[in-house]
Amino acid sequence: MNRRTSAQQDSLTRLLSDEFADAEALKRALRTEAARADRLYEALAVAASRMEVAAADWSISGALALDKLTYAHQMREWSEHAREALT
Repeated sequence: MNRRTSAQQDSLTRLLSDEFADAEALKRALRTEAARADRLYEALAVAASRMEVAAADWSISGALALDKLTYAHQMREWSEHAREALT
């Protein structure tokens, strides 16, 4: 009976040791994934910031282009009025 108890304790000790090793490996894997997630989050934050800057640049460029287009259209109307006035 004593040998049986000792064998059961050894088996239980090995099982617990294996479970502990598995838990440690899982903890390391989770830390690695957390570090990857942090780097991904940082990259996404940088990309979002760049997109905001690009959108602001596009908005300014778009507004300037619209102003130039409006001015060109106005110049065309003025030149047509001038041509009509001369004829």
